Amino acid sequence: MKLFRKNSHKDDEINDRFTPGRLTLWLDQKKRYTADFLSQQMERLPVTGKRIVVLVFGVIMCSATVLVVVRSFSASQQNGNVAPKPSDHAKPLIEDYTENLISHGDYELLVGFRKTLDSLRLHDPMIYQNLLRERQGLIDSLDFLIKIYNSQGKALLNH
Repeated sequence: MKLFRKNSHKDDEINDRFTPGRLTLWLDQKKRYTADFLSQQMERLPVTGKRIVVLVFGVIMCSATVLVVVRSFSASQQNGNVAPKPSDHAKPLIEDYTENLISHGDYELLVGFRKTLDSLRLHDPMIYQNLLRERQGLIDSLDFLIKIYNSQGKALLNH
C-alpha cells in the first residue's frame, strides 16, 4: 500500500488551468476581443454617429461626476461639520507615562542586542553592513530606546 501517490495527469491539468498567469492571459484575450469588437462597431458608424456616441458618453461621465460632487456636499451638510470635535475624556500626554515606557527586562534585551551587533561588527563586518543596509536606522533606534530608559532613571535604580 502506498501512503503517498503521485498526482495523476488529470490533477496536473486542473492545476495548470488555474494558474495566475493563465488567468491573466485569458483576461487579456477577452479584453482584446471586446476592444476589437467595439472598434469594428465604431468603424461602421458614420461621422455623425461617432459624434453622437462621443457626446452621449461625455454627458454620462459629466453627469456622474456632478452627481458625486453634489452628493458629497449634501452629505456633509446633513451630518454637520466634518471636522473632529475634541473629546471630553482627553488622554494624558506621553510625559505622564515616562516611568512605564520601557521595563528593565526590555532594557536588558536592548543592551544585549546592541552588544551582539557590536561584536558582529568586529567579527563579521560584511554581515553587519548587510544587516544595516536592509534595516536602516536600527542602531539609531536601539540607541534612542536605551536613551529613553536611561532618562527614566531606571538604569541607575536597578543596577
